[in-house]
Amino acid sequence: MKVGTDGVLLGAWVKNEGEKRVLDVGTGSGVIALMLAQRFSEASILAIDIDRDSADEASENFMKSPWAQRLAARHISLQQLARGKEFFDLIVSNPPYFNNGTRSPHTARHRARHRLALDHAELVGLSSRLLEPEGKLVVIIPELSYKEFLAHIRENGLREQKVLHFRPKSSKAVERIIIQAGRGEVTLAENELIQYDDMGNWSAHYKALTRDYYLRL
Repeated sequence: MKVGTDGVLLGAWVKNEGEKRVLDVGTGSGVIALMLAQRFSEASILAIDIDRDSADEASENFMKSPWAQRLAARHISLQQLARGKEFFDLIVSNPPYFNNGTRSPHTARHRARHRLALDHAELVGLSSRLLEPEGKLVVIIPELSYKEFLAHIRENGLREQKVLHFRPKSSKAVERIIIQAGRGEVTLAENELIQYDDMGNWSAHYKALTRDYYLRL
C-alpha cells in the first residue's frame, strides 16, 4: 500500500497527550504507526491489518525504524482483537472509504479500500469497547461520510472533540474530515486546512503540520 495524503494528514494531526498504548487499525504499510512512534516517545504502538502481506510489510518497516522496540504489527482483525483484554489510550484509523463500489481486481486492495470486512459502525463500536475511559478515537473519512460517522460516534457513548476540515485548494470543496472522539468533556474545536495555495504550492499551514515527515521541507 502506497503512502497517501490521508495517512500523512492523520499521522501528523493527532496530538500527543502522553498516551502509553496506541492502536492503528488497518495499518497497511505502517506509515501512521511510524509517524506516531516518531512523536509519541512514551507510547507502545500496535498496528493491525486483516491482510497478511500488509501486516508483514508493516512489521518489516518497523524493524528497520529507530522505534522498533515500541512498534508491533499483527495480522488480526479488529473484531478478533476486541475479544481480548487489551485497552488503548488512542486508536487511529484511515478506514476504507468505498462502500461496496467498483471492486479492485487485487484482493488485498479490494479489502483495504472497501467497507466489507469492517464498516464504519463496527469500527466505532469496537473502538469504543477498546478505549480506556479517557481514551480517544481519531479517524480520517470522506466528507460525504461525516454525518453518518457522527451518528455512530454518539450511538456508542462518544462525542466529537476536535474536527479538521481538509480541502485541496481554497476553491475546492472539503474532501476529507479528521474527527477526534472520546468520552471526556471537551469543547468542540473545528479547524480547516488547505493543502495548496493559489500558486499550486503546499500551503504554509500544510508545511507546518507535516514538516517533520517530508524530507524536502
